[in-house]
Amino acid sequence: MAYTVSFIASIETANRNEWQALVGTDNPFVSFDYLSALESTGATGEGTSWKPHHALVHDNGRLVGASPLYIKDDSWGEFVFDFAWAEAHHRNGIAYYPKLVTAVPYTPVAGPRLLTGSSANACVVGALFDAIRNAAEELDGSSWHMLFPNRTSLDAFTHNPDVVVREDCQFHWHNRDYTSFDHYLEFFRSSRRKKTRRERRKISEAGISVVAVNGSDMTPGQWDAFYELYASTFFVRGRAPYFEQAFFTTIARSNLINIRVCFAMREEHTVAASMFFETQDTLYGRYWGTSEFVDGLHFELCYYQGIEHCIERKLKTFDPGVQGEHKIARGFQATPSWSVHWLRYPPFADAIRNHVKLEQDHVKDYAEQVDLHLPFRKTGADIP
Repeated sequence: MAYTVSFIASIETANRNEWQALVGTDNPFVSFDYLSALESTGATGEGTSWKPHHALVHDNGRLVGASPLYIKDDSWGEFVFDFAWAEAHHRNGIAYYPKLVTAVPYTPVAGPRLLTGSSANACVVGALFDAIRNAAEELDGSSWHMLFPNRTSLDAFTHNPDVVVREDCQFHWHNRDYTSFDHYLEFFRSSRRKKTRRERRKISEAGISVVAVNGSDMTPGQWDAFYELYASTFFVRGRAPYFEQAFFTTIARSNLINIRVCFAMREEHTVAASMFFETQDTLYGRYWGTSEFVDGLHFELCYYQGIEHCIERKLKTFDPGVQGEHKIARGFQATPSWSVHWLRYPPFADAIRNHVKLEQDHVKDYAEQVDLHLPFRKTGADIP
């Protein structure tokens, strides 16, 4: 079957209803409205390193496939680190940038990346892959990268000899039908349980209380307070924030994702804040900021508040974001994540393939070691 593949420089060029029909309702991060909010608030597009080049597959005028695709001139905001690969290209006199990236900008959350509707269509995926490779060559780009694919998007490339599949791990919390935070702590080793309770007590002893607010109920003043704290985490590193305040308020108004913000308050003063995105069965920890150091406050706002919310709402999974071995002692378990890479130049593809094989062994060993440091008295299936 012959398909027509085209590329668009803005999600607004696509038909919203047709795009949404391919996405479904399970993952809002690749939805038309989420990608549109990124563009309309300046997080992607002109003046950024994320230039939309979304791929569309039509069959006799009907949209049957799509992929969120971007032209990148750097590797910031991807959370799958390929800086060494870029340096290797540079040392050999070959430009690594531009490159093509199929991903959700600034969002290290697994989900569909090759959109084909309710069932995986190998022919549509093949058409997308061929067209994206051709587009990379036309741009004189070095490569194409698919970041944080879900299992369906990943499986389309598992046995493809033209790509490199890279494995890493994140730390996720899983709800084993806990009825309360205290019930959750019952399955901790005694020493770790005491430490956790002590950490949480420190917050009240510092005169701080936590107030949770749904994004749809946030006042302009609360949005201002949150954004100032969020932006400060970038400014201290000498970088501009990924998002303008308008991005968060746009998402909150759309009801696309339930936004939840936890404010740490000392009397009337906002000390810190954390933001979560909530979907049907998963809580995503996204951003945080603080105006002063309070021992244990990061753990309270970013992890314990999220765990309590998952238990209360009976959410299955809590994904608090990338990195952070300190999550392990709080019950977050190693969870695999993947990326798929096509390198235009065969010598680099071969070298990176060999590197990734060695890296994968290290990742698996690391995940096994992590499990040994979980706080539970029992692990695996024995946890309720």
